[in-house]
Amino acid sequence: MSAAEAFYEERKRVHQSELVRVRAKSRALSLSRIFAFLVILVGLALVVWGPARTLGGVLLGGALAIFVVLMRIHDRTLREERHHEAGEFFATWGLRRLRGEWFEDGNQTVDSTVEHPFARDLDVEGRRSLRAYLDTTATTFGKAALRDRLLAEKNPEFDRVRAWQRASEELKGVSALREQLFIRGTDAREADSAPMLRWAEGKPLTVTPASRVIVTILPIITLGLLAASPIVGGYWFLLPLICQVAFARGAYPRASEFVSELTHGERGIAPYSSMMESIEEH
Repeated sequence: MSAAEAFYEERKRVHQSELVRVRAKSRALSLSRIFAFLVILVGLALVVWGPARTLGGVLLGGALAIFVVLMRIHDRTLREERHHEAGEFFATWGLRRLRGEWFEDGNQTVDSTVEHPFARDLDVEGRRSLRAYLDTTATTFGKAALRDRLLAEKNPEFDRVRAWQRASEELKGVSALREQLFIRGTDAREADSAPMLRWAEGKPLTVTPASRVIVTILPIITLGLLAASPIVGGYWFLLPLICQVAFARGAYPRASEFVSELTHGERGIAPYSSMMESIEEH
């Protein structure tokens, strides 16, 4: 047995074992949520119609709190279950690739949306195609990138091809990272890639040096004049304060754009954040 086959066999065994544990936990949490919901109904009935309204209120409040906690725990458990299912698929799929059975799990279909003379070529697209053999992707980004490379009408530059080959060679020796990326990619598999693309292709967010000086110096001057007002007299602190208000009004459109870009960027990056963390840790 090769080292790669041993790795996949071990990871498959671990994920199958964890799936048994996590699924049992999920069933227990489901039953607990049903029980908590029934207690909520009993507490509500006691509050509305029963003689023991105080007891009903305690049952209702306690059961509601427990139900919310159980929902959060169950949500994390279901996510853990999805991750182990993805890990088991990754290991099984890796073993079948090593044994020449890779097409048995093939879920590739002909991409009829691509306008290209080879887009419907079953040697390039489809269940037993080159793409199905090469496809180790877990996100829409990865699948689109692989498809575009295979169906490119213009040959890529030699240096770019060599860079892809070097990256592939490097990933051969880090099976644990590939498994982690595949598993964490399940969280982003159905994510909308449009916000991520808008953020990546958008113009850089910049703040002018003058603006940095103004927003730093004017508040200091305002506080200083306010503290010294008993000595210098008058309301001199209002002058820099008015300048700040005027600057804020003038900068509002740019500030709104800035906040909007940050919001879109965060929404676009969030589904892929765990994958980025894995790469940074590596």
